[in-house]
Amino acid sequence: TLLQDTEQAFVPPQSQVETTLATIWAEVLQVKRVGRHDNFFSLGGDSILAIQLIGKAKQENLQVTPGQLYRNPTIAELAQVATSAVISSAIESELLTGEMPLTPIQHWLLEQNRPSLHHANLALLLQAKRTLEPNLLKTAFQAVFDHHDVFRLRFEVQGSKVQQFFIDPGEEVNFKRVDLSAQLQEKQHPTIEEISNEVQRSLNLSAGPLLRAVWFDLGPTRPARLLIVAHHLIVDGVSLRILVEDLQTTYHQLTQNVPIQLAAKTASYKAWSEQLAIRARAHEVQRELTYWLETLPQQISQLPSDYLNGVNSEASTKQVTRSFTKEETDCLLRKLPRSHDAQIHEILLAALSHTLCNWMKNHSVLINLAAHGREAALSKLDITRTVGWFSSTYPAYFDLGNSRPLDQVLKQVTKMLRQVPNHGSSYGLLRYLCPDAASQLRCLPRAEVGFNYFGQFDQSLSEHSLFQMASESFGSIFAPEGTRTHVIDVTGFITRGVLQINWVYSENLHHPATIATQANLFMDQVRRLLF
Repeated sequence: TLLQDTEQAFVPPQSQVETTLATIWAEVLQVKRVGRHDNFFSLGGDSILAIQLIGKAKQENLQVTPGQLYRNPTIAELAQVATSAVISSAIESELLTGEMPLTPIQHWLLEQNRPSLHHANLALLLQAKRTLEPNLLKTAFQAVFDHHDVFRLRFEVQGSKVQQFFIDPGEEVNFKRVDLSAQLQEKQHPTIEEISNEVQRSLNLSAGPLLRAVWFDLGPTRPARLLIVAHHLIVDGVSLRILVEDLQTTYHQLTQNVPIQLAAKTASYKAWSEQLAIRARAHEVQRELTYWLETLPQQISQLPSDYLNGVNSEASTKQVTRSFTKEETDCLLRKLPRSHDAQIHEILLAALSHTLCNWMKNHSVLINLAAHGREAALSKLDITRTVGWFSSTYPAYFDLGNSRPLDQVLKQVTKMLRQVPNHGSSYGLLRYLCPDAASQLRCLPRAEVGFNYFGQFDQSLSEHSLFQMASESFGSIFAPEGTRTHVIDVTGFITRGVLQINWVYSENLHHPATIATQANLFMDQVRRLLF
């Protein structure tokens, strides 16, 4: 079986560049050693880890682009095309002011017409791995807060029109300490969730803050917790990882009494948004409208529902979670990509589309795909360490025809995904920045299912990190009275070496047993490829 597959022969790096790259790969991929012929994606690499790799390479004065990594996925190949990095001091000293155009993904969120636009966040709840000094942590947070311009953004909402602009620097970071040490342990968890919900509701787009942090002191015998909540209009998942990485770096420097020095800034979020506005007017993007109009269906089959006329509210959100074993996860990361020439997100999408088609008794399904959106195909700007919301989302239509064995479905799905122009980013440009194209795309059916693979979620939290992921609830990231975007959201991420799949649904539309059945069938599909 694939689970018993053997590793290829190890060939050590030869040049200084190869050795440097191999060291970076081993750190990013968390493997013991990397040979010069090892493939980045066969070792478990994905597009998000590629961003980390490129950022760390730059710190070692090596310039690598995502396109180069995709075309040259081994150490030996990449070393041939890597060049000396040039770090621009102009980016460091530039003070961003004035207005900034909205990006397609920001338009997407605003289009959802949520009742409370202020309450649409991303959040992390971290557990301290050792005793930390809260005052020092606040100082570190202030330094990181000042370093990234995006935290100075504010939004002016006038009816359907929204403008974003930068306020002057000098704002104090919103960092609070909550002492729960006197509480019984069984009461601490509900209190953390209650306070987290208060924080989630407290962000304000026009007045601020758009970022809040809370330090929960649980007493001398229990690890403290750190809550980070930021409005989704200014951050994505990659940005939160950058934030945590910078926070740890700064804290270490403060404890060692050395000057704070963060990794050099990459291109600003403002520069990126302005580049998108220019790109949206380019002829090649306009030509890609034909692809979307020809590929996307005029009508789709709806998912079966257990309850008629149920309201798909955020308050009704429930979740079914399934996990693969560490051995299965390792196989999905490192063995299947070699044997099937497919990355893990393509494998998961093949199993998902197959499962959904069987459920609907149909041969096709429309799924909204989310991607990190930092692909170099769209822009030559280096944004590997830029904090902002770069995600892209686009509808993908999977017509499986008569294919039933999953390996056949996988070939179809990978072929379809690799034909999507510019990783789907042109869809957002056309849908939100080009009025003529938008009017045509808006008429097409909306996907009822969303899919997002977040990659190796805690890869930025290595064994030497100050934090690990906490298990308690950090409250609701969306206002409970709002309407959910999809009927079902399927998300996947790897934490502590285990791939976890979440099926998020509304209890007003589906019974838990229904979703559990589909989640189990999905797991069965994937495991058929493993054995």
